[in-house]
Amino acid sequence: MTVREKRIGELVERVRQETSDFKKPAMIMIGGYALRVFVPFARYSRDCGFALPHGKAWSIDKVGKWFLDLRIEAKGKLNSCGYLRLIQFVPSGKSTVKIALDFMEGDVRRSGFFRG
Repeated sequence: MTVREKRIGELVERVRQETSDFKKPAMIMIGGYALRVFVPFARYSRDCGFALPHGKAWSIDKVGKWFLDLRIEAKGKLNSCGYLRLIQFVPSGKSTVKIALDFMEGDVRRSGFFRG
């Protein structure tokens, strides 16, 4: 678990740097790792997910180029929605640990809950 947590932390830091603090393109972290900001419990998730709005060009294509050391496991685009899953197998003792980054791109619909 420590190996996975450490590697995901490194990859999230790379996303932060590449996006100028998650602003270009704008994105948010979702899922279990996002919940860790609010609760002290580990959910032991294999993946770390991000959501970003679809713009004039496909941001998931740009994101894929930031991680040439990871393998594309899945990628799809349909109308204004897209999905990219990047994976890596990291050695951990006598076995390997699978790590995944998920990027979901699409139309963002605002509700009264969000401000900004």
